Amino acid sequence: MNNLNNYLQTIINKYNEFDTYLKEININHFKKLTREELTQFTKELPSYFSFRYLSSEINEIIEEKKLQEYPELLSVYHYPDIKELDCISEEDKIKLDNFLVEWGWNSYLHEYTPKFRNLFKKSKPKIINKILDFLVLKQILKKYYKMYICCDYIIVDEEKINKYLRAFELNERRDLSEEEREEYCDLYNRLDYLNSVDFCPECDNEIEITKELIMETINNPNYLYKIIKERDKTYDNV
Repeated sequence: MNNLNNYLQTIINKYNEFDTYLKEININHFKKLTREELTQFTKELPSYFSFRYLSSEINEIIEEKKLQEYPELLSVYHYPDIKELDCISEEDKIKLDNFLVEWGWNSYLHEYTPKFRNLFKKSKPKIINKILDFLVLKQILKKYYKMYICCDYIIVDEEKINKYLRAFELNERRDLSEEEREEYCDLYNRLDYLNSVDFCPECDNEIEITKELIMETINNPNYLYKIIKERDKTYDNV
């Protein structure tokens, strides 16, 4: 507190004086008054009890001064890589930057997520895809497949898709080396719906992931994108 100038310190002192006054009020004194007096008092008191939320007002001024000191905050700064995007305007880059922060690290989205789609209402679908591909390239997003199994779906990345394909390839061959047999056993034990019988919770049918299902997922993809990169926090504490 000693670092505050006189004007600010005076405000703090006045707050403290009033707070002390309220704490020193003896509640037993009210018991000596009539019910009518107390009722009238409680009706009138709120009209005098209207503190300004100085903290909120001052925080707005602090933010204004912060923007003056760091004009970078008026541009893209959560995910600086977005500045390199050459297919959207500067305004849309800022919208995208803010959207990724608001949507949240580790969250999933897809190209038809309404809030994401609405950022680029006037853009053609190929622009949307270009943006998503760019974010994947910069490792801000990671691409996943929605693989439909019976009445539900699971989310798998390209690495897992390739493991399924490798397991099917090894299973179809009859001339496996010892090393390849070990590889197949490891894949068989690790991959979902290959090493045991599972049942759909909706219809109770058996669930099995086949090569045909994998190929259908690849050839008719329904992509999900996960935000895997945390935002730049350089300006959080300035």
